[in-house]
Amino acid sequence: MKRSASPPWTPHYSYGDALVKDLYAVADARGRVELFPLPADESLRLRHAAYQRSTRSSTRIECNPLDDQEVRLAPPGRLPFGLLRGSS
Repeated sequence: MKRSASPPWTPHYSYGDALVKDLYAVADARGRVELFPLPADESLRLRHAAYQRSTRSSTRIECNPLDDQEVRLAPPGRLPFGLLRGSS
């Protein structure tokens, strides 16, 4: 199969000088941040916060709308059935 030289679609945007400058600034900042190690306690805190957000999203999809306090009370790794609203 012969490939065409043009892309399959043409974007409806362009990269202006200001946008490119901002993209380079973000890339530069990311490179600097990656040089500094994250303290273990901060890493654990961020991981736990992500777990709580994931739990809230998952339980809402399953029609068990826990509030933030109920998610914080849940032990890591599982949600006790007593905390799920509407469960017997």
